[in-house]
Amino acid sequence: MGKEVESSGAGKERARAVYPVWTLLGLTLRELVGTKRALLYLAMLLVPVACSAWYAAGEEMGQDPLYLWGVIFVLAYLDFIVPMTALLLGSTLISGEQEGQTLTYLLTRPVPRWLVVLVKYGAAAGVAIVGLTLSMLGTYWMLTLHPYPPTGDKNFLYWALLAGVGIAALLVYLAIFLFAGMRFRRPAIAGLVFILAWENPIGFLNGVVRYLTVVHYLRSLAIHATKGVIVLPPLFGIRAATLSTAMLVLGVLWVGFLALSVWYFSRGEFQTGAERK
Repeated sequence: MGKEVESSGAGKERARAVYPVWTLLGLTLRELVGTKRALLYLAMLLVPVACSAWYAAGEEMGQDPLYLWGVIFVLAYLDFIVPMTALLLGSTLISGEQEGQTLTYLLTRPVPRWLVVLVKYGAAAGVAIVGLTLSMLGTYWMLTLHPYPPTGDKNFLYWALLAGVGIAALLVYLAIFLFAGMRFRRPAIAGLVFILAWENPIGFLNGVVRYLTVVHYLRSLAIHATKGVIVLPPLFGIRAATLSTAMLVLGVLWVGFLALSVWYFSRGEFQTGAERK
């Protein structure tokens, strides 16, 4: 009888510990999908799908859809949609709580600060991965509606490999912009400068400077993923980093910025939206 009571008490204790986490997760998901940001995110994801549908509807397709998918992936997803999605969602995970003056309430909940960061990051990653995957699948499917495309399981494997690169890029950029959202007063502006003035132009340059960009290692992964299937156009003919180097650098960036975010949020003093003004 005593063991049953003890077991029941332990179960209730675990339930009390888990409930605030589920509550935080639910609130974060509602914030992510129930705001104007969600409409902007949806619009970005639909653009390449619509463009692919329009192109595939033409009488003649000048290129193999498999080749076109690779070009669209690098130019649309890897260079713009993925980092912009990460900026849109990641930079507001904590700063949005500050601006909405709900951060004080959040910090009084019985959830450790480090877990708050990981739960909010996980919620944003989940929403972004689902949307991104559906968008990439829709884009590829629209291209294959044209009678030109070859058939075979290898084609879908190629899509899956590049989709994996896109998800890896999303996780890395999301960790970077999560930290930027806590560290900078105007993270959206800092993020736009980083994406448009540094990542994209510098990442295409030959020389040592390109090694200081995240996108160089992401493009390197894309190049390795296409080997044996197609060759990306000369525009992407820059010398790629080795597969092991690209994976190591991206892994260090992902873990490093996520750890920085946890550390900064656990030790930092945060002002509400009213106080920041």
